[in-house]
Amino acid sequence: MHTNDLNKKELEDECCLLNILMDISHTFLNESDIDIAIKRCLAIVCTGLNFPVGHIYYANRKPPDIFSPNDMWFYKNECVTASLKNMTMQTTIEYREDLVRQVLSSGMTCLMRNMKKEDHTSSRQASGAQDNFCCAAAFPVSKLKSYAESIYVVMELFSYTRTEASLCSFLQLERIRHHMSRYMMYNIRMRTYDEEINKLKFATGSGHVGVWEYNPITQVVTWDEQMHLMYGVLTHNFQGNYQAWENTLHPEDRKKTAKALKKALEDDVTFDTSFRIITPKKEV
Repeated sequence: MHTNDLNKKELEDECCLLNILMDISHTFLNESDIDIAIKRCLAIVCTGLNFPVGHIYYANRKPPDIFSPNDMWFYKNECVTASLKNMTMQTTIEYREDLVRQVLSSGMTCLMRNMKKEDHTSSRQASGAQDNFCCAAAFPVSKLKSYAESIYVVMELFSYTRTEASLCSFLQLERIRHHMSRYMMYNIRMRTYDEEINKLKFATGSGHVGVWEYNPITQVVTWDEQMHLMYGVLTHNFQGNYQAWENTLHPEDRKKTAKALKKALEDDVTFDTSFRIITPKKEV
């Protein structure tokens, strides 16, 4: 193969990989359900890298060597994976030195280049060979911190030829692993953040407690919905700055309140004081 042909192949591989990474990013940014996002990413990776079969494990490292089968599959032809799928979907399997165990031990992408060798290290490898798979690859995606136990997501891919189990594919899968892990953690953090915000809104709404933020540099004041209700000020009528808030204070309380706020900012202490306000309806 000529140098120009090699350069063209490398460029095509890089473009293919970038498309996969973009599709993964789009999936995690637009799908809030982490399980659905993972399943879609499995299809993206299998399709983009020409793996005819893929599967997702939720691997529990407590106790070790126990892996939970998951009904997340990608296959071009379901009937040809009968033996492998039946073995995989058993209730509990101890894989010992199987591919998934190697992945969790190393923390990186692992390849199995010859599933058809006679001295199979696991019954599952034998079932893969029975379905005429030649090689397999797997990589850990990320730990699902939102789960109670130490659950790790492992993506495994199967092929009928050895071309996919190459150094090029190994490097591609490592980049995909890193990319998916980053976006999965982003997805989980955002979901956790949204849950905490909803809890805070419920707590403050039930207790008639308002939440506000003040930036002393920009003088910007931000209120939550409960603050607007307490002050009797509609959202579009609030100017969102310090002066607008100070104007709501009772004239007899403005000086001491401003002094308390200044002290809190300068000494980095809690702003803890009481004051009266006057609503637009002249109510105190």
